[in-house]
Amino acid sequence: MDQQIQKLQSYLKEYLGKTEGDILRKLGEPLRFSGSNILFYYVSRKIIWKDEIAFIIENGKVTDITISEYVLGFAMKNIFYQNNG
Repeated sequence: MDQQIQKLQSYLKEYLGKTEGDILRKLGEPLRFSGSNILFYYVSRKIIWKDEIAFIIENGKVTDITISEYVLGFAMKNIFYQNNG
C-alpha cells in the first residue's frame, strides 16, 4: 500500500468525526492561515520533506482530511478523504 494512503488511513482513524476542540488539544494551535472551517498543520518528516494536513470542519466535527506532501517547499503529492454524506 502506498505510504500516502497509509498516512491518510492513520489520520482518518485518529481524527475523523472528532471535534475542533479535540484537534486543538491534540495538535495545538493551527497555522495562522487556518479559517473557521479549516485547520492547517505542518508535520516535518525530514529536513527537506514536510506534510501539510488540512482538517475540514462541518457542524463542529472533522468531515474531510487532506494531506499535501512538500519537498523543498514544492507540492509533490496530494491525497484526500472527502465525506459525501
